[in-house]
Amino acid sequence: MQQLWDKLHIEQRNEESLSEDFDRLARHLDAASTGKAALAGSDLGRGFLTLALIARRESALGVSDAYFRRSFAFVYWARELSIVARKAPGLPELAGDNLLVPLVTWQALATACGSPWFALWLAPHLHNQFAHPDPELPLGYYSFDDAGRRFMALLQRILITGLWPERLEVAELSAYGRLLQACQGPAAQWPDALMAYCDWRIANAFGYAEMGATKRRRQSAMASVLDVEREEQVFPVELLALRFAHERATGQLLPLNAPHPLLQGPLMAHPFPMVEPMYEDEWTRRLGRLRESALAEQSPLRAPIVARFL
Repeated sequence: MQQLWDKLHIEQRNEESLSEDFDRLARHLDAASTGKAALAGSDLGRGFLTLALIARRESALGVSDAYFRRSFAFVYWARELSIVARKAPGLPELAGDNLLVPLVTWQALATACGSPWFALWLAPHLHNQFAHPDPELPLGYYSFDDAGRRFMALLQRILITGLWPERLEVAELSAYGRLLQACQGPAAQWPDALMAYCDWRIANAFGYAEMGATKRRRQSAMASVLDVEREEQVFPVELLALRFAHERATGQLLPLNAPHPLLQGPLMAHPFPMVEPMYEDEWTRRLGRLRESALAEQSPLRAPIVARFL
């Protein structure tokens, strides 16, 4: 785990490291560019999440919790502005979303931070992205990770319908499929399945297809979402989304307390903070004002998106 953390090269980051992101956001707000302001806001959301995880790892929970709230607020407003931007003819709703990874991460985190509405609000949009029939639709780090793409589409379907799938194509879902299959197996087998999944995740973070594999693939941002040097390498947020989806569909809670370093480390073991009431400052207020001024007609916040490809 220490090696994985060292690979991220983020130990020395602080709020000053976000100054360029704030400068970029200011320019896009001044230009009233909803799409670019959304992207800048999303980058700030990721930046504050990085700071939150650094502090969380050091057990500075008060500092970490404050950064969590700021991160959530920036990602939320980025999504609201992205919805507005996608109303323009040049950026249709079903185009690839360059906010995708932060949205996926915060969809999962929100379920643990007392705001499950955020996960359900995002589910139709994320399903439209991951389940899109065009295999060439760019999905960033998921573009060449077919199993991860299918897993995410399935999770979103469960969140939208509230139904657990009757049949799973396990072979097409790699280790995700084995984990999903274990969700419905005997309870005594779940901890071992969770341990095996976490081992698989660690192996992929180092570029190996499985634990015990002898051939390492070239580290590449587009090979797998799991071997990109981002915080998600050490922070298995998809397990939080899976836990929420399983409970929503079956009423049964999946325990995530198996004795694995990914799960027992401070990033997952500490209680998660509440992120509402939503953090607010002049920057988030400006993002909200831009959304309001850019709309040709009144549209409520958190307006639902139509789910397609179900």
